Order: sequence, then structure tokens, then C-alpha cells
Amino acid sequence: MDSKTQKEISDILQQFNREVSRLFKVIDAIIPDDPTVDWARRIIKIFRNENPLAVLDRSVDKLWEHKDNIIARNSEFFRTCSFDKYIKKDGNKEWLDNLIKIIRTRFFDLSEKEQNYIWACLEGMLTNVIKYKLIKGDYK
Repeated sequence: MDSKTQKEISDILQQFNREVSRLFKVIDAIIPDDPTVDWARRIIKIFRNENPLAVLDRSVDKLWEHKDNIIARNSEFFRTCSFDKYIKKDGNKEWLDNLIKIIRTRFFDLSEKEQNYIWACLEGMLTNVIKYKLIKGDYK
């Protein structure tokens, strides 16, 4: 991989991580001091420190699969989508299930401004996934 490509991936990674951080900020404002959210944040920080591309790599297929719902800002997606295929049936399953339940139940209680902010974060993450797929030659 040449230095130009490495720089592009680094920029994409920074932008993607910025969107993830923005998403956690709004979640913190809505659900302060929630241990499930704190746990998810710690896991993401560990991933970033151990393997900076881990969070992006693990998110690419999931965001890509749901790109149409993100682009259309389909709120019903949060109610109807089954996330079971993304969650291993191991010790982490419980906290991931709890995080998904929080999002499912709280999203519809948010103001339109807060919902738009979350959609903007997801759209920013999707934009960076598309850029990453283009660089890797995976865009279909």
C-alpha cells in the first residue's frame, strides 16, 4: 500500500471515529451514566488502541447492508431490524442486546432535532464506509 493510500485510509478512519464519538455524545446526553453505554465506549476505545481499523472494519458490512435505511432515514428500521446475526452468542451478547434495546426504545422518544443528529452521524459513518470500500476496491 502506497503512502497516498495510507493517508487516505487514515483520514477516513479519523472521520469515521469522529462520527462514532459524536454519536456517543448524543447518547450520553439522552441516557446519562448508563453502564451499557459506558461498556460499549470502553470496548470501542480498546479496539481503537489495539487495532485502529477494527471498529471501521467491523462496521463496513453492517452499515453497507443497511445503507438504504440510513439514506432514507427510515426510523422503522430501528423497530423492525433484527440485529441477531451481528451478535455472537457469547459473553458479550447481553450487553450488545441491552445497547440495541436502549436504542430501540429511546430513539422514538427523542426530539426531531436529536433524531436528525443521530441520522447525520450514521450518514457520516456510511459516507466513510463508502470511501473505504472504494479505496479497498470493494465497492459494488
